[in-house]
Amino acid sequence: MKMRIFPIVSMILLLNLAFGLPGMAAVAYDRINVTSSPYNAIPNDGLDDTAAINAAIAAGTSPSRSIYFPPGTYNFIGLMTVPANKSYRFYGDGQGVSTILFSTNGSNPTAGINAPNMGTAALNVDGLTLQANSTNCGTAINASFNPGAKFRTAAIQNVQIIGSHRDGVSGTYWTNGIYLNKASNTVIDKVHISGNKNVTQQGISWVAPTNDAATGLEMTNLEVKWCNSAFLTSGHVEGIYVTGFEFISCGRGGLPAAYIYASQGGGAGEIGGGAVHLMNGQIDSIGNGLSLTNFIFGKVSNVSFKHTGPETTDGTMLVMSNVTDVMVTENSFSGTVSPNAVPNENGVILIDAHSVRVAGNNFSNMQPTSNGNCIAVLPASTVVRITDNLFSNVRSQYYVDGSVPPAEVYFLGNNP
Repeated sequence: MKMRIFPIVSMILLLNLAFGLPGMAAVAYDRINVTSSPYNAIPNDGLDDTAAINAAIAAGTSPSRSIYFPPGTYNFIGLMTVPANKSYRFYGDGQGVSTILFSTNGSNPTAGINAPNMGTAALNVDGLTLQANSTNCGTAINASFNPGAKFRTAAIQNVQIIGSHRDGVSGTYWTNGIYLNKASNTVIDKVHISGNKNVTQQGISWVAPTNDAATGLEMTNLEVKWCNSAFLTSGHVEGIYVTGFEFISCGRGGLPAAYIYASQGGGAGEIGGGAVHLMNGQIDSIGNGLSLTNFIFGKVSNVSFKHTGPETTDGTMLVMSNVTDVMVTENSFSGTVSPNAVPNENGVILIDAHSVRVAGNNFSNMQPTSNGNCIAVLPASTVVRITDNLFSNVRSQYYVDGSVPPAEVYFLGNNP
């Protein structure tokens, strides 16, 4: 006897859509099309759609709402503010297909999606281009949450954050890309951010107060260009996983290209954050590259660090301070040579680092004119293992501080 599986499965799916299962998005969200009546936003006409979009945001009765932008370009002035303590999804049909053109004016000096009081609700933004139509336009996505267990407080996927030009030096621009405060269990995927050199501050910021931890950040498939810092964390943050990323021409204005910082714990010598992994990416820095501070358990692996080009200034490609149980493996560090060599350049600097392994990395073309080392281990570091690294055309392979007490460093299998 043959089993009639497909009709049964189809019947179940139809019932789910009609009546819903607990927790399904079909039940959780009012779905509102901004072009439908009574909102009537009209894409591609160059006219202001602010009132229509705000009316769509305010409509609906469900505590969770989904605002849909069909293909086209919509014009919005000022902040697109999300009502407090309600879950929202802003979505379109993809980058470059559904675009919101944000502008500022005298009454609205900043613009962007603004969700300052999410509470324990969720914010989703996906399938949209958010374009700045003014200089110093504000923060493209700004959201703050309350502490508490919540699955995916924020999910930002398939989103493009850009200005009017894509050369990094001209046109309109965002001041910041994404700012998330106390956003535990956040997912950021397939996001492209293009800023303007020396004026766009942070591409992505994930922060929390020292007394309210934000835990769980997963970022994949990122491209962040022409920001002072591509990625910044601060406060009590932990559980950071970044893979498949490119931070290009960042590390400007005295900031590293990526600054992953956790506040100290309550007692002296305590480490504030836990578990940070960066894998399979590229950090192309003008000044400093990646700074990793106050973490326990981590890995930096298969990352291409570049400190090259005519704009390059003094810098260190990877600095780790007050870290424990961290591995730096299978990375490449490419530095400067004439005619663009800088006075001071380092590959890896370890400060107050414990149980760290620097292994299987490739250091090349690091020829600072004054001072610098491929690997430098500074005081108070203990049990640092430096094994199986390769060096080519470098000024100095190692520096180990000889202060009392000296750093505990073990070498094995590094080429001369």
